[in-house]
Amino acid sequence: MMNGNSDSRIPRNIVKRDIGQEDLTPPPGESFQKIWDVDSIKEEVLDCAAREEPPRFCLSKIEIHPSGSCNLKCPFCYGQNLAPLPRDRKDLPNGTMTKIVTNVHDEMPEENPLFVFAGMYSEPLLHPEVVDALKKIGEYGFRFGIYTNGLLMSPNIQNAIIDNANKTSTEKLSFVAFDITASLVSNKFYRELVPIIEHLVNMKNNSECRLQVNTPILAINRKSDHITLYPVVRTLKNIGVDTIRL
Repeated sequence: MMNGNSDSRIPRNIVKRDIGQEDLTPPPGESFQKIWDVDSIKEEVLDCAAREEPPRFCLSKIEIHPSGSCNLKCPFCYGQNLAPLPRDRKDLPNGTMTKIVTNVHDEMPEENPLFVFAGMYSEPLLHPEVVDALKKIGEYGFRFGIYTNGLLMSPNIQNAIIDNANKTSTEKLSFVAFDITASLVSNKFYRELVPIIEHLVNMKNNSECRLQVNTPILAINRKSDHITLYPVVRTLKNIGVDTIRL
């Protein structure tokens, strides 16, 4: 069965299907075709062209890569060979992140996107204005996510995460995803990263913060890797992280 989407921000002719949880298990490309009527999307694009106006879609996520560098040099980094070359990579200019958040709030008041801080080849927490960006996101009630190796998560950044995660105007949670593999490869997991994650989890629990702490782990399909990861997973479970994804 197919029903039109009730969200007025989605173009009127685009049709979204009624689906079950089982329809979300295939790869994203297949899931997209199950959820959305692709022909109706094509028709809407052509109709907009005839009306000489752009299609309107819900702005669900804005992903920002604020830093041009990283504090680690992981051999598995999928961004290490991407352009631009390391010598040409730059941080976002100061003030850019808060300007983006403010512009969305002022110019698109009907939107309530998730702001994600990440990096294809970089560590977002290296940027000096991450705390300012989190405060601005909290000021406007937006939700945020951070993908990080976590080793640079200072008490100041942790406080900003906790303080502003509770200010979201939606029921959905903000999140922090710690790249566990990066600290394992650099031999910094137990000595440096575990205390940081444990402190953030304790802060979240003590303040009943609307935050999810996730720990994705890149695992190669070798028996030795799985044996090595058993104590890592046990440590993370004892800390009380929300999800551990291999």
